[in-house]
Amino acid sequence: MRRILLFSFASLFVFVTHAQTILVSFDFNGIRGDEPTITSTPNITGVLPSLIFRGTGLAAANNADRFNANSFTEGATLDTADYFQFSVAPAPGYSIRIASVYFQGQRSATGPRSFLLRSSVDNYQSNLGTQFNVPDVNTTFNNTFSFSIIETTTPVIFRLYGFAAEGSSGSFGPGDGSGIDLAVEGPAATVLPVKFANLRAAKKGTAVSVQFSNLTEEDIAAYSIERAAPGRGFVEIGRLAPQKNNNTEASYNWEDKAPQAGVNLYRIKAVETTGKQVLSGVLKIDLSANGTALQIVPNPVRGQTLGLQVTNLPAGVYQVRIFGANAQALSNYTLQHSGGSLTQQLPLRGLQPGQYLLQLEGVVRLQQSFLVQQ
Repeated sequence: MRRILLFSFASLFVFVTHAQTILVSFDFNGIRGDEPTITSTPNITGVLPSLIFRGTGLAAANNADRFNANSFTEGATLDTADYFQFSVAPAPGYSIRIASVYFQGQRSATGPRSFLLRSSVDNYQSNLGTQFNVPDVNTTFNNTFSFSIIETTTPVIFRLYGFAAEGSSGSFGPGDGSGIDLAVEGPAATVLPVKFANLRAAKKGTAVSVQFSNLTEEDIAAYSIERAAPGRGFVEIGRLAPQKNNNTEASYNWEDKAPQAGVNLYRIKAVETTGKQVLSGVLKIDLSANGTALQIVPNPVRGQTLGLQVTNLPAGVYQVRIFGANAQALSNYTLQHSGGSLTQQLPLRGLQPGQYLLQLEGVVRLQQSFLVQQ
């Protein structure tokens, strides 16, 4: 009877894996069982390798073909130190969606019979999927913990807890000597879109320095630097080749050596190898303005960035703070400025609709109120 049940479980796993992509997996075939860690196999592009290790409540126990441990609690509820820990981490420039965790394992006759899965998303407070209980007669088994999809661009750590052992010397470990023993599953990893950051235009002598970063540079054919006057269309005035194209951050600095008199508008156009074009926000700098002044453009602010425009600002290090209605500082940025006029985009970091005050303080102190709208 047991063999028939195990075959049914294995068939169920084959069905599940057709619906999901294996993001990262472990195969413990051929190991001793008491190794301190084992490295995973990334199964798709966009996912980094992971390690598995034991929690502080467990002791490594030699048993071939499984990552084994004993000293599991005999209690009916989990001990927060009795776990196997592993993670899934997207590579820079990728986003992953996690839908389930599969494992197959072996227990000794007195090993743990109940299992739960938790994650770092909520600091291991709630269960992912439902508790899995093993009949006392079973020593080889498998299970899939399915849960609401976790979408992330940062690592997620999982802990597989075992409890309800029938003796402290009872052992358990994921692995049974055949195939994939532990897998994190979900839809395939996706490449993040072009993500501009650190956009800045500053007067530099008679020129204007235009700076920007792409946080997820990949498959870029070229960057086009474009300029316009108010009420006129943008035209290309410069072109830069990509530096990296490897899903990491790349930063650029380009000089407009012949800016127009008065107001200059700048933007960056990223041209991907597919022909797709992505535009940055617009930077505005006024070369004819006199006196030191601060402006937020546009105001009201919509979206996830704020345009900070400062005219004739003395050189120095400045603190840029955003205050809420109760005068509490909500954001703080450091700005190093070489002198002159400057336009820079700042991330808003989740500000809710309402009235705010931006304060710039250093060699001089300037402030401007602004409104955030949806």
